[in-house]
Amino acid sequence: PVHASLTASPIGDEVDIYTYHIQEPAPMGIVDYGISPNGPFTRSTTQWEGKVVIYSLSAVSNCSTAPNSVGFQLNVVLNYEYNGITYALWVQDTATYNTNTHEIYFEDNIWNSSSPYAEVSGVSGNGGIYPSGNTTYYAYCAVNYPGSFVNLALPATIYFLVNVTTNSQGQPVIYFWYNDGYGWINYDIVTVTNVVDASNVYFLVDGHKYTPYGDFYDAEMVMTGPYNGASANITNGFVLLQLFYWNGHNFQEVKNAYNFGSDTAETVSNVTVQWGYFQSSGSLVAVLTAGSGSLGSLWNQSVITQLTVYAPVNNGYVYVYNESIPYPEGINETHGVPFIGGEAVLTLYPMDYATLVYQSGYLVGEANIYAGAGQSIST
Repeated sequence: PVHASLTASPIGDEVDIYTYHIQEPAPMGIVDYGISPNGPFTRSTTQWEGKVVIYSLSAVSNCSTAPNSVGFQLNVVLNYEYNGITYALWVQDTATYNTNTHEIYFEDNIWNSSSPYAEVSGVSGNGGIYPSGNTTYYAYCAVNYPGSFVNLALPATIYFLVNVTTNSQGQPVIYFWYNDGYGWINYDIVTVTNVVDASNVYFLVDGHKYTPYGDFYDAEMVMTGPYNGASANITNGFVLLQLFYWNGHNFQEVKNAYNFGSDTAETVSNVTVQWGYFQSSGSLVAVLTAGSGSLGSLWNQSVITQLTVYAPVNNGYVYVYNESIPYPEGINETHGVPFIGGEAVLTLYPMDYATLVYQSGYLVGEANIYAGAGQSIST
C-alpha cells in the first residue's frame, strides 16, 4: 500500500474529513475520524481490531499484476513522545484478495507521518525499509505463515489486529496479526529502536488536528485497490466490515463511523456502504455492495446505544441478544464478548436486550434492558 500525498490545514478546531475525497473512487468501509455530532474528540488505545466477512466479491483493478484483486486495510496512527518531540507513525495491517481465485495474503507497512516526507528509520522487524518517492517505508509480507497465500472458501471471515506495547528499554513494539480461519497469526513484531523511554505510546484518533505530515489521526477498516496506489471497480459484492478498539475492558465497536477513509492511496469505486446490525446481537456493521456510492456518515452516537455491563466477576464473557426473538439454543460463553476488570462496554443498535454474563462456563449474571437511541446506559 502507498501513503497518500497530503497537504491539509485544520478548519477551526476540527479536521475536514472531505479534504481529499468528496466522491468515489475512495477507500470505502468503516472509519473513525474522531468526529461526533458534538464535535471532535480524541481516543487513545493500545489495540485496534478489524473484521471482514466476504460473502461474494468481484472486482476489476487498474493494477496489471493484480487485475482482479482488492485490498483490505486496517490503518491506524501510532503516537509516542521522545525527548520532548511527538512522533506519528502510520501503521497498516493489510491483505490482498484475488476475487477470481479467492487467494489472500497479508502484509504490513509503516510510514513516518512525523513531518512532511519523513523517512522510516530505526525500526526492526521481519521486514525491510524501501524507497517510495521522496521518502521510505517499512514493509513485510507474510510468507510461509498459515492462512497467507491460501485460497479461501466463501463466506470467509478475516480478522486484522494491531497492538502496541513498550519493551524494557521503553521502546514502542508493534504487533501485527491476522486470522482468516487458521487461528491468530502474529506474523511481524516491529520495534522502534532509535528511542528509549518513550512516553504516551498509543494509537491515537484525534478529530482536532492532522498529523505533521498532513493526514488524519483516524482508524480505518477499508476496502481498497490492491497495492501501489491502484484502484479497483467493484462489479459485484456483499461484504461486511466491523471496527473495534480496546477500551481497557473489551473490544468495543466505534460509536461514530464514516463510510470512507483518507490516509491510503488505494481506492475503490462503485461501492455502496450502508450501516446495519445483526438481528440477534445488535452489533453494528458496515454493509458493502456494488453500486454507485456516496461518502458520508454511517452512524454516530446519537442513533446508537452504549451499554455498560457491570459484572460480578473480574473476567468473563458477556452475551447480549435481542429479547424479541426466541432464546438462542446452545448459547454459552464462547458466543460472548470477553472482558476483564469487572465490566464490558458495548456499542449496539437500540432495542430490547437480554444480557448474560458467564465465567468458566457458568452463568453468573443476567439482566433485561431497553437500549434507546443516543443513550449511554448501564446494568
